[in-house]
Amino acid sequence: MRTTLPMLARLFKPAQRFVRPNDPDYVELAGSERIVIQRDDRGVRSVRSLNEADLFLGFGYCQGRDRFFQIDLFRRLATGRIAELLGDEHLPPAAGVLSRFNFVELDAFMRAVGTPAGAARAYDRLDDESRALIDAFAAGVNLALDRMEGALPPEYVLLPGPEPWNPRDSLAIGTFFGLSVDMGGLAIELELDDIVSAIGAEAAADLYPNGGLEHFVEAPAELSGPRGGTEKVDPERAMVSSPRGSNAWAVDGRWTRTGAPMLCNDPHVPLSPIPGFWYPIVLRAESGIRAHGSSFVGFPVIAFGHNERTAWGLTNVMRDAWDVVRFVQHPGDPDLYRDGDRWRPFDVRLERIGKRFGPPAQLRIRSCDRGVLLPNKVSAEGLGLGYRTVGSDPGAMFRGYTALMRAANWEEHREGLRGIHEGSAAWNSLYADADGRIAWKMVGQIPLRREVATVAPQAGWIDAGDWIGTVPFEEMPELVDPEDGILVTANNQRSDPPFYVSAYYEPQHRARRIRELIEQAGEGGIDVETMRRIQLDVAAPDLRPELDGLLCGLKEGKALAAEIGADPDVDAAIDLLESWDLHFDRRSAAAAIFTAFRDAWARELFAPLLGGGLARRWRETRPGIEALNRCLADPTDRWIERARSATGRSREAMIRTAFLSTLAILREELGSDPSSWALGDILRVELRHGMSTIPGLGAAFNIGDVPAGGSDITVHAAFTCPGGGRVDRVSTAGPSSRMVVDLNDTDGAYFAHSTGTSGDPASRHYADQTRLWLEGRLYRERLPRG
Repeated sequence: MRTTLPMLARLFKPAQRFVRPNDPDYVELAGSERIVIQRDDRGVRSVRSLNEADLFLGFGYCQGRDRFFQIDLFRRLATGRIAELLGDEHLPPAAGVLSRFNFVELDAFMRAVGTPAGAARAYDRLDDESRALIDAFAAGVNLALDRMEGALPPEYVLLPGPEPWNPRDSLAIGTFFGLSVDMGGLAIELELDDIVSAIGAEAAADLYPNGGLEHFVEAPAELSGPRGGTEKVDPERAMVSSPRGSNAWAVDGRWTRTGAPMLCNDPHVPLSPIPGFWYPIVLRAESGIRAHGSSFVGFPVIAFGHNERTAWGLTNVMRDAWDVVRFVQHPGDPDLYRDGDRWRPFDVRLERIGKRFGPPAQLRIRSCDRGVLLPNKVSAEGLGLGYRTVGSDPGAMFRGYTALMRAANWEEHREGLRGIHEGSAAWNSLYADADGRIAWKMVGQIPLRREVATVAPQAGWIDAGDWIGTVPFEEMPELVDPEDGILVTANNQRSDPPFYVSAYYEPQHRARRIRELIEQAGEGGIDVETMRRIQLDVAAPDLRPELDGLLCGLKEGKALAAEIGADPDVDAAIDLLESWDLHFDRRSAAAAIFTAFRDAWARELFAPLLGGGLARRWRETRPGIEALNRCLADPTDRWIERARSATGRSREAMIRTAFLSTLAILREELGSDPSSWALGDILRVELRHGMSTIPGLGAAFNIGDVPAGGSDITVHAAFTCPGGGRVDRVSTAGPSSRMVVDLNDTDGAYFAHSTGTSGDPASRHYADQTRLWLEGRLYRERLPRG
């Protein structure tokens, strides 16, 4: 067994950052030919080889050397083996819907989804070329593990040692990443099960008008079980379903100073745990791939980047790819479920879930054509609660991404997208090339429903919600060389296809603001610096109706002051809002007041009907945030009417109460002078490791907490969850990486990353990119020559 003792001394010296022994900046490996790996001053490794198989061996070596614990963690999550490492604890709330499960249940969930078995089948179906690359990557990871010479990553001081890497592990991780980007919808539907139980489907439709809740089908009384809802959710780990998204845009040559297209991408993914979600890499095979960008960790492809002719980026389509399904189980035999007027058998299999502390767990997995039962979960009606999701071919997805990395033109790139379409994610894929072309295409499996689409939990005893196929690749929307020379995707609805895609689109705010800033720059006025400034923009002009609604509710401050007596702090706070430029700058006092007000407004608006815990959880969802905004902007909103009836208080009274509560908390937390408050005082980015909670040792893994700006609708986004205090919030997701590619000069591109390339807290490359990222700067990375 490899010993981890050499790492102990380094754990107790968190300030000392140096390269792991035997990890030089220049490495030569022996594949079928010579492989050269070189690390630059920022820790980004370039791999050069004569052929692609050797290139991927070097790729695997780099990820194994720099990020082995991270890819091991993703492997265990993807294959349903995380409890073997961490016992039966829970993921943190910021993990979203997955935090509903302890690790044993999460393992059962992933096995029921079929990720491990699907990866094995996909590996067996791989073409010879793809299998050679996946095998080479695995060999490179294992070579890196061997060359650590017992000095394993520091996490293994406290955890069981790692196993060798299997090529099927990478395919499982590819599926896991794809499924996870759509799980926000699953989280919302699980919340809606509780909401419909609490207030009924009609009232829930007023809370979430775009959700199709009018189509909710109640279980007949004779079929439903004892009421009482799902398992109690611990408020300390109540899941966070905050909106997450990304920005990507491209302009053709008429808009740029060089006359060539430019493409930008800044994916918004979790900022913790660290190291960052993406692994930057430069790849060059003399015969084959010559690409540079940000790769998935453990799944060896460049997700967004460029080669010598083309550049590509992505954002989440936000498709509705998960359905929550309520099953009626036979009262005498839970292995039977109701289908119309008949009882049908579930397919049943037993899963043995190993766990680090205690004996293995035995869980019964029940599934059928309509979905898979969640282990130990029931609906608010007392019914079995399950889910259904899309299938995935991670082998086709891998083949598609490698085609993107090789592609020299749109036609070749589009063929690569055909393979990605068969994978587990749905992307808005953005493209630009050195020939002047820009393009967008939606890819990913979109379920076709038998009847109406609704985000309400489906009735598993009828066929109305059945899936009858997916949308073929050729019928997915696309746009090549738009007339105005601008393409923007920010998780918003970009087209109106003749099939249902989602009720979970992000609002148009970010996309509209990006387009506005491009047009302000003017034709021929855009360069890298222009794009960098757009990525950092924190203005939210579309929030004007909500701010006006708030100020109107306060009656310009005069009536409020008369009610509570002269209070200069109240007047000062209102004055700050009236003069606010709607920029969520981290130094802005008005942005701090508005951000804190949202929490108090949610308590006034949601809690009387939903109860405190469910109100807090719904406030964190995109539909919850949109309800808060609607009820500020529109005094006639139907949910306002329901809240008024429940409380006997006017909308203006609720606004005033929430505002006074906000000011009282801010004064206690930040001092009595509103002009001294700042958004960065209550909003922060936490760059913390998954081991950070370990007493005495965890701090050695953290980079730190820093004040933040932005909001959920600004281009520089901050998707937040409650912090540990009464008013503070944590930016759980944001632009973890930024990229700008000028197709006039494809020898290189501009990047910034939230952490360094290394996962070793003792390495100088653990946090060396963080300051540049925080300051909004970019660095240039070049493709190697020869």
